[in-house]
Amino acid sequence: MLQNIHSMPERWGGINSLIGNWLGERQELIARYVGLTEIASQHAPDPAMQEQLDAFCEVLLDYVSAGHFEVYEQLAWEAEMLDEEQRRLATATMARITATTSLALDFNDKFQQAPCLSLLDELPRALSSLGQMLETRFELEDLLIQSLHEVHRPTLTV
Repeated sequence: MLQNIHSMPERWGGINSLIGNWLGERQELIARYVGLTEIASQHAPDPAMQEQLDAFCEVLLDYVSAGHFEVYEQLAWEAEMLDEEQRRLATATMARITATTSLALDFNDKFQQAPCLSLLDELPRALSSLGQMLETRFELEDLLIQSLHEVHRPTLTV
């Protein structure tokens, strides 16, 4: 038990770094999304569109995967140190986030490396739906970080 107490500041620093890097990926995802929506709204074939679409899909999958397989795992670990109400909030919030994942995966499956000219008419609407989903997801992720992670900072300062 005493070993766990001594490793808390080290683990906490790692979690802070993990979350910081992940939020950096979120910024890249948002920037790529905005760029792609600008190109897609022109409704004109652009040779760079497929390249940007593929790059966006790659960042989207990386971001979603890092959330599920790295960040949420760490936040779940933190939730174990909290009271029952906070653990229930974490479980419910993670379930809502998971529900958004299928939209991201569906978007990727449909548009990554598909000839964008054949899907040009569908892309603006699909991006709009994806944008709404991402906004919801980001709000839920921020709630997780704030309610599970930020709440610990004062108690773990050694």
